Amino acid sequence: MPIVSVTLGDRQVSGRTPADPPNCMLIVIDRQADGHLPRSFWVCDCPLTPMTAPSASVVADNARVDSEPADESVRAVRNFFDALGAAEWDRLVESPSARVALELHRRFLRRFVQPGWRVLEVGAGPGRFTVELARASTSVVVSDISGVQLELNRARVAEAGCEHAVHDRRVLDIRDLSAFADGAFDCVLAYGGPISYAFEEAGKAFAECVRVTRPGGIVLASVMSSIGNLRYYLPGVAEEIKVFGAEAMDAVVHTGDLRPTQAGGHICRIFRWREIAEMISAQPCRLLAASASNAISLGDPSALERLAADPQLWPRLLDWEEELAQEPGMLDGGTHILFAVEKVRHPSSPTAESHPSHGK
Repeated sequence: MPIVSVTLGDRQVSGRTPADPPNCMLIVIDRQADGHLPRSFWVCDCPLTPMTAPSASVVADNARVDSEPADESVRAVRNFFDALGAAEWDRLVESPSARVALELHRRFLRRFVQPGWRVLEVGAGPGRFTVELARASTSVVVSDISGVQLELNRARVAEAGCEHAVHDRRVLDIRDLSAFADGAFDCVLAYGGPISYAFEEAGKAFAECVRVTRPGGIVLASVMSSIGNLRYYLPGVAEEIKVFGAEAMDAVVHTGDLRPTQAGGHICRIFRWREIAEMISAQPCRLLAASASNAISLGDPSALERLAADPQLWPRLLDWEEELAQEPGMLDGGTHILFAVEKVRHPSSPTAESHPSHGK
């Protein structure tokens, strides 16, 4: 397995390629300095294998493959997270803004999930929120598109002393939850953007989450935000226009589909809040709450570092974030959009409201 090294700006990145890879190609994965979404630089066509990641053929002891990703885009997502490996665990603590995002997601979870619930976690990754669900005294079926991430989940959850809460682990495609009956769970947790990785079938993916939730149960999800990401990553947008052209970026702005500019890299669909509201209104559920992630903490990184270093101000900043991120005018402003819906007990009941409630 040869070591390959490439130069990215003033840095050199090394990795290993599988022996005799298909088409003899390579992807090099880089990360934003603030720990947010990884950026992918394509050199060729085979994913770089992180030296600390388990082999993609290794899955959790009790994992079962229930659905093989059926199309090229979802396979690319699986390969991306197989290659990203253990770095996915670190992503949400690598910077103050990432820690804010983690805390906003935690608080949203704690607000709605109740002890004793049976929860399906979709896109669980290495287990940061699996641990939170365990600490909330729930029983969790853990799933992910990536067998590598499931194995990391097993290791991290066991390390945290929370494996007792895991009922099962499965490799699953969010678009097809047919392994489970209607209403099988009290809650479905789809954090980290698994709906964004369903692309044009995002509505189908969300419908599956609602279907397997019992009437009166909760779906908690987060998706990547279109406006917030374009604003936050504007320097990268300018660079991508140089490479792919303004027409390709125009398509991204109007469709939210990153495939025209991230082919083979970190591809996903980014959403506007109105698209999420429309998706909710098409299902038998009602909106309980929505929030951006993040709100005011996506500004000057050095100022945020100073606030994070102050033990008196940091908790207050997190409270400000939680409050302001739920303002209707802020929902499109973060890198992610969080939302909670309740499956209605009778299909004739009102579904999504124009504005979610903002009380804690």
